[in-house]
Amino acid sequence: MHKEIKLLVLAIILIGISSLWLLNRGMDSPINSPMQASKSASLLPWPLEKSDERQKLLKFGMYVTPDPATNPISPPERFTGYHTGLDIEILPEEKESSVPVKTICEGKILFTGTIEGYGGVVIQECNINNQLSSVLYGHLKPSSIAVSQNNETIKPSSAIAELGDDRTEETGNTRKHLHLGIHKGNHIEFLGYVTDEKDLQDFIDPLPLLQD
Repeated sequence: MHKEIKLLVLAIILIGISSLWLLNRGMDSPINSPMQASKSASLLPWPLEKSDERQKLLKFGMYVTPDPATNPISPPERFTGYHTGLDIEILPEEKESSVPVKTICEGKILFTGTIEGYGGVVIQECNINNQLSSVLYGHLKPSSIAVSQNNETIKPSSAIAELGDDRTEETGNTRKHLHLGIHKGNHIEFLGYVTDEKDLQDFIDPLPLLQD
């Protein structure tokens, strides 16, 4: 009897050890590891060349007003709210030269035209890491827009336009830069700022999606 009890206790201990080992193995598996999960997401190409040299002063989710104390842009611009995209700045030598803008993903064009506050705009439908999205490229020179609204699929890194001239109607009378916004869903959304921080959940931060 005592021998049977000892064997039973030993079996229970072995089962417990095996269960712990399997649990730890599952937690470290590629499916459950946050690091592996982040690496599995496809990174996108930058819309402007020399991305590592460019400043990104106004990032996703930043709250700005025309007050210099809350605005990284000098001089501050007129907008107020939480920024829904990523602003990518020009290099010093590009102020008077053409700066090509390229697509970050594959998909058809939903909109081309001019919008108050942006100047020229192109919006592209994309599936980004299994999330149907609309990608806005803002502050473009309208006469340079080389795509149109149709069912043709535009490949990543395709040239679609040039940046508009500094502080003209081409850029919505703002500085020369690119506003890159990603909105969840394939409907057209122009908002560059939202007044309620909760509304940012309808947008995606572009920066973590772009290649290092």
